[in-house]
Amino acid sequence: MKNMIKEFGQFFKFIVNPFLVINPAGKISIVRCLYFAALGIGAGVLLALVGSMPVIVKYFCYKDNTLIDRMLTHGILYALFVGGVIAPIMEELIGRYYLNSVWGNIIYLFINLLIIGQVLYGFELLQIIVYVLLLIVSLFLIGILYEHNILFKKKISFLVTKYFPAFFYVSVLTFALVHVSNFDICHQHSVFVIFLVLPQFFAGLVLSYLRLKWGLKTGILVHSLNNLVAITLGYLFR
Repeated sequence: MKNMIKEFGQFFKFIVNPFLVINPAGKISIVRCLYFAALGIGAGVLLALVGSMPVIVKYFCYKDNTLIDRMLTHGILYALFVGGVIAPIMEELIGRYYLNSVWGNIIYLFINLLIIGQVLYGFELLQIIVYVLLLIVSLFLIGILYEHNILFKKKISFLVTKYFPAFFYVSVLTFALVHVSNFDICHQHSVFVIFLVLPQFFAGLVLSYLRLKWGLKTGILVHSLNNLVAITLGYLFR
């Protein structure tokens, strides 16, 4: 119990003021994974109650997390494998691998802002194309300066380190908002969708902390445990 309280204390202290960790410990502890899986599941259940409020349900015209239902139509083993193994590996590699890299955070800031804008405001195809072209050109120019100008590289590293909380929370918000696709809803492009994905937002905080502090493997394992429990409960109570 004392170790669990200590682990959670470090976590909450970190998310209040997140900082860049270049070299995560990389040490996998099954006990730590179980602690944080329990934290994520417990907090997720409580936060899901917000999305279940009648006013939220009526506004978004939804009944439940339809992604789990869709996976379960292919059978429980399929759902457990895809949702509990494949999805955690892919999501952690794509969405959090870069977090301990200065250059990675720069690249993903642009990408994450595009994703957030698309989910909340529903960019038109032409807007996305223009944005992506500007993104490619900007990153190309920044990349050249970053690799060949020592002073610029030091300045960028300083700025990313100083303002890392912004990079951190943008990544967590992005992770939450991409899960809006879990639901079949009205008013998808609305700032209020955050109420539907509060469990994913908290999970993003947990998984981002684990990735930075303890490494990608720990994050994948905890992510997998969370998904396996959610799918199992969805199967038992559908």
